[in-house]
Amino acid sequence: MKKVIIFLLNIVLLTSAWAQPLPVKLKHTVIIDTDGAIDDMRAISVLLARPEITIKALLLSDGSLTPVESAEKLTSLLREFRRDDVPVACGEIIKGINPPWRQFNRQIKWGSETCNRVTDINAVDCLSEKLAGSTERI
Repeated sequence: MKKVIIFLLNIVLLTSAWAQPLPVKLKHTVIIDTDGAIDDMRAISVLLARPEITIKALLLSDGSLTPVESAEKLTSLLREFRRDDVPVACGEIIKGINPPWRQFNRQIKWGSETCNRVTDINAVDCLSEKLAGSTERI
């Protein structure tokens, strides 16, 4: 009887040890590209709120808003999170892109204070600089 109890106890201990989750990397470094859509604002807000996420740069492409319009909204969101340290770089305006929901996205406020703080370099150069100057995985 003792051997059966010890055998069952070993089985329970071994199966519970294998059932534990595997350790994962808790720190992540990201570069975000956005077109200024409302779903991007929600996703960026989640990432800004997470202390284990390091945002190296925010790149703005043409899409739901122009890069300049996105910059205004994004820098006001960064100000709300007190994250003025994150560089913001605009991409090129692509002729012919003007989705029907652009006017709706222009009306949405991303933060209470309007500001526009954009780096002097464009999005492609900013991306190259951040990737080349990093020793960590992005």
